[in-house]
Amino acid sequence: MMRAMRTCLASSCLLLSALVAVGCGSSSSEPTPAPSGSGGAAGAGGAAGAGGGTTRALSATTCKYDTTPRMEYTDVFAPKTDAELAKQALGAAPQPKRVRLGLGGDVTPGSTARVDASRTIAIAWETDLETTATTVELGPSPDPTTWTTRVDGFSYVVPEGKAAIGGSDLRMHEAHVCGLDPKTTYYYRVGGGPPGKEVWSDVTPFHTLGASADDKTVVAVTGDSRGENANAWQILQGRLAKRGDIDVQLFSGDMIDLATDQGAYAKWLDSASRDVDGKPATLGRVLSLLAMGNHEAYSSPFFASVVQPQDPAAQGKFSELFFSLEIGPAHVIVLDDFAIGSPTAMAGYKEKALAWLKADLDAAVKDRAAHPWIIAVHHHGEWTSSSHADDKAVLEVRKALVPLWDEAGVDLVLDGHDHNYERSKPLKLGGDGKPVIGAGTTYVVCAGSGADGYGTGKSDWTAQTFDYSKGPAIGVYAVLTLEKAKLSLETHALTPAGDDPVVDQLTLTK
Repeated sequence: MMRAMRTCLASSCLLLSALVAVGCGSSSSEPTPAPSGSGGAAGAGGAAGAGGGTTRALSATTCKYDTTPRMEYTDVFAPKTDAELAKQALGAAPQPKRVRLGLGGDVTPGSTARVDASRTIAIAWETDLETTATTVELGPSPDPTTWTTRVDGFSYVVPEGKAAIGGSDLRMHEAHVCGLDPKTTYYYRVGGGPPGKEVWSDVTPFHTLGASADDKTVVAVTGDSRGENANAWQILQGRLAKRGDIDVQLFSGDMIDLATDQGAYAKWLDSASRDVDGKPATLGRVLSLLAMGNHEAYSSPFFASVVQPQDPAAQGKFSELFFSLEIGPAHVIVLDDFAIGSPTAMAGYKEKALAWLKADLDAAVKDRAAHPWIIAVHHHGEWTSSSHADDKAVLEVRKALVPLWDEAGVDLVLDGHDHNYERSKPLKLGGDGKPVIGAGTTYVVCAGSGADGYGTGKSDWTAQTFDYSKGPAIGVYAVLTLEKAKLSLETHALTPAGDDPVVDQLTLTK
């Protein structure tokens, strides 16, 4: 696969103090620029381009990984040269919407281009169909006139009728930035356009994760927001933003109800953008990493709504569905388990994913002195006492994954699917298929950020449960604090009043 590279032209290039770039790869067909629309004025994010509208050419790429639009996307615009970039257009409604953060990177253990949230970020957003300008500008201060980094990406359309309802009225934009400093706050804006006519989003901060296993890291744990009952998803994202200490959010699947409804994904993103009081929430500010749920069902709108590692060499056609990364002192695995629990849903996925997972866990075990914690995030809970306890898909997931968790000594597995909270005692799988209590992995179902509550059951291996189905709580979430010698999970009831009482606490030590 070709790597997209554009070099600075002597006549137009300003000195870049930081080398960053897009990792935009080739598409299945030569991209055709969308038709030009009417030029837009500069957006609310600032004046028309830093440096008085001067165009800064992109530096040679420093992203070592490739990205490519998915095969089903149409109208791809992926400029690889200055001449192609000059064809970028602004439509009638070019203002960027629903700006969100994600990651790219390789997923093979040991790769020098492996997923790294301490030095890279991926940024995505939406505009009208005709706007093809896809540029990110960023720097270490809130003032765009001081920035020296400009990165161009690619855009595409989610086709209506194939895999999305109402997908044809949006153009999705994506750009990847590499070479960042760990544990650093950056300010950015997205948009772009012809010189003097650029349209920008608001300037927004985000921070990279620390690169050291000694860095204390705080992680929000959520899942199952589908339906957005009682406005729980928006309320939760506002609460997490107000805390001010969340480094990354892990989501265990089921964002929406109907997999193909592009409008539902737009609502989900909008709800994470602003709190109920209108203040900024987590979207575009806090990195979110998502496991796919059964309600996303491999739909194009799901992939268009998130940016996750696309590694064709290792993942094949299953890009964005499994990856791992280091988050502070923890090795964290994010895995789609839908076609593991239902193998006929996507032929070949189970074998590909499990082979990768085995290799990834082997590498994580060897690295345990540096990163002592191993954590996994996926959708179907292996051990649950609620509504889905005996589902065929759940039993298949248990059969496939628990032996791997046992072999590697995985510390914590975070799940969804059952809309409640249940924490297990430490467990291993016995020869009779039943759990052996007393040592092994702790399993946590923490799902209820908008989905209707299911209620809880209880098994002899259950350590703690919380049921929000009868109120007054409208959901449940957890905050995971990672330190090299200690892992702490504090679970909260999500309440309209905002007191969010603690309903469970777990501490593991090394």
